[in-house]
This record gives sequence, structure tokens and C-alpha cells, in this order.
Amino acid sequence: MTVQMTEPAADLPSDISDAALMQRLAAGDTSALGPLHRRYARMVTSFLLRIDPDRGLEQAEDLTQEVFVTLLDTADRYQDQQRLKSWLCGIAVRKARTARRNRWTRMRLLTREGRRAPGMAAPTDSGADDRLAARRAIAAALGELPPKQREVIVLHAIEGLSGEEIAAALGIKANAVWVRLHRARKRLRDRLGDLA
Repeated sequence: MTVQMTEPAADLPSDISDAALMQRLAAGDTSALGPLHRRYARMVTSFLLRIDPDRGLEQAEDLTQEVFVTLLDTADRYQDQQRLKSWLCGIAVRKARTARRNRWTRMRLLTREGRRAPGMAAPTDSGADDRLAARRAIAAALGELPPKQREVIVLHAIEGLSGEEIAAALGIKANAVWVRLHRARKRLRDRLGDLA
């Protein structure tokens, strides 16, 4: 299902707050979804690509659409004191985990049937500068982290969420966030050395 958000809602001011849009969405006003999609879709897609580096852009955009459909379905559970960004990241994490499990199951079934699982083409590096090489090393190191550690490091270091916001987004205790974050940082330091 694709959520089309190209037309701005005529009766909604452009500076309306996220909380007000969520209240309207919870009350059944689907025109509030458009401004939210315009504000956050790019961030959600980028976040999905970071927490699952093997996902392609098209798959991440499809999952982004699913995130906003879920936002529409769960708007009545949103609490005003939460930051919408962390709420959306929580939905995105759950969608990514489900997609990862489904992908793993498909690949396992293909392997069991004797067919070869589809692979990713290796990126070529023809004279990239040091910054590009460092960026690739960091992306590779992030890709090697266990998914739960990758989620917290991306939410904290890249998306800028606090430990409490991450805990709310992932449905875990704040202590678990800090433990995962500590382990992720240690693994990254061990893997990257001077780059970390």
C-alpha cells in the first residue's frame, strides 16, 4: 500500500505542530498525515538504510510507507509528551526487524531448495579519497554490529535521540539502551581503531 502525500492540505497551516497534527490524525482527520509525511519521510528512509545497510533504497522507501500507514493506525496511542521522531523510529525499527526476519526466512528457504540466494554487488572503489574510505569503513563496521546494537547507536549518534527516547521507541528499559550503546561503541572502537 502506498501513501500518497503530494497535495498539501488546504485547511492546515504549514507551521502547525506535530502534536496538533497527531491529535487531528487520532481524531480521524487523514489530511494531517500529509504534513507529517513531508516532515519525516526522508528521515525515516535514511534511518532504515542506516539500521539495515543491506536494504536498498526502494525497499527502504516501501518500509517508510508502511511506517506511515502504521502511524495512521496507531495515532490514537501517541502521547503528546513523546517526540514524534522517536515514535516514528520505534515503528521503523519494528518494521525493519519484521522485514529482516522475512528476508532471512526467504533466503533460508531458497538455500534449502538448492537455489542460490540473491546477492548484493560489491561496491567498487576506484580511487576514492580518504573521507570516502573512512565513511565506507564506518558503514561496514555499523553493518557488522548485531542489529539491536546498530539500532541504538544509530538512534543515539546519528538521529540524536536521548537514552529515554530510545528506550520508549524500542520498548526497552533505559539501562538496556545504555548497555547496548556501550557494547556497540566498544565494538566500533575495536573495529575502527583510529577512526572511532
